[in-house]
Amino acid sequence: MALLATPPSSTRTRMPTGSASEPTVPIAKRTADTSGATAHSCHVSRRLFTHRTSFRSRRSEDVGLIHGTRVCLGGLCLALGATFLCGSCADRKPPFTLTWIDGNCPGCDRTWNLSQIQFTGHLDGWATGESWPPPGAQGAEDDALLQTSDGGHTWREMRDARSHAVAPSFSFLDPLHGWVSWFAFSEAEGDYVERLVETVDGGRTWHLVLPSSFATLQFLDSRRGVAVARTETADTLMRTDDGGRSWVPLPLARPKHFDQVLFLDAQLGWVAGRDAHQAVVMRTRDGGREWSESRLSDTTLAEFRDLHFTDATNGWAVTWHYDDGGTLLFRTSDGGVNWSQVRDRSSQGSRHWLSVVRDTGRGATFGFYEEQTRRGKPGDAGGETWVPYLLFSVDRGEHWTRYDLSDPVFDCQLSGGDLICCSTAFRVLVVHPILER
Repeated sequence: MALLATPPSSTRTRMPTGSASEPTVPIAKRTADTSGATAHSCHVSRRLFTHRTSFRSRRSEDVGLIHGTRVCLGGLCLALGATFLCGSCADRKPPFTLTWIDGNCPGCDRTWNLSQIQFTGHLDGWATGESWPPPGAQGAEDDALLQTSDGGHTWREMRDARSHAVAPSFSFLDPLHGWVSWFAFSEAEGDYVERLVETVDGGRTWHLVLPSSFATLQFLDSRRGVAVARTETADTLMRTDDGGRSWVPLPLARPKHFDQVLFLDAQLGWVAGRDAHQAVVMRTRDGGREWSESRLSDTTLAEFRDLHFTDATNGWAVTWHYDDGGTLLFRTSDGGVNWSQVRDRSSQGSRHWLSVVRDTGRGATFGFYEEQTRRGKPGDAGGETWVPYLLFSVDRGEHWTRYDLSDPVFDCQLSGGDLICCSTAFRVLVVHPILER
């Protein structure tokens, strides 16, 4: 029986727990501080570990270096090891700034933890939110779609898209034009409904495109897009050329389950997923008509947690593994033809859960992960503790420097050279690189 990190008794799942053939949907629990706020949970898709700590409410944060040797060559500081030894670098500030935005949601009846994020400008953004039952209670999460027009300070919920156990998917081209899809119970209709809707005025009004739902949604322009149609047995990659009104399946026999779908344009794209527990990356250069396959050296894959390409050649893949295998990090420099595991293993393996890696394309790469520091019975005072960190590299991941974070990060996007990331309780983190040259 193949398991992830936490015993099944401590989890809430969308599928039966404990089987490598049925991927578990793990969660991370977070408890409010002693101010009397209600305890609530934060979730990263398919994570299986428990995380208990106190929230911090700060607009900005001093970054404390925890591990890493930096060697300065001609004014450029490189992260090279596990202990801070470089005397000439010791008094230098970190090569980035962090700004935490403590958002709120007037009118929301619960605290939503942001799990996926897309900003179409400095102010306009969308995110999925998740809210779990209290610790010890059973049941899956509730999901919501949230919108901000002031950079994450204030969020509004799209009530029609609230769902249970299945998060809505969304894709926006600009602040005005976007699509949202969901599968949820409708009190008005007394049954479950599927919806694909479109807006051209920033969400003020919506019109129905199709009575269908998609697990993943990415539009490349006003007409062309790709999506994943999901069933209990397999996933199907679909393509539209008329704004979502009709879809055709693409000829993609493998993998059986799609975890990540990413297109840089209408022709160039990748699909990452699981095929009999093998990690498979498929790539196309003609819009999905033909595909080529790459396999990563792995036999215990639970899921691809993240897939990111800076350009047509340079990409990253984050995988999570059964049997307490933790995280592995892979990199490609030939467009996904070949993948190699990153040699710095300090944030890989058992007890390490890397959520996202983003390469700015300007000499700075960031990663966000949590490390399990103590084992015990989940929910007890001596239970598991998960500590969030930020990783930074100037040599494309050959060496990482690790920094403290007050809260975990679940998803990030590049925006004008900065990273905009989502966290717990409506929190948004903006990372601004400052390379020392």
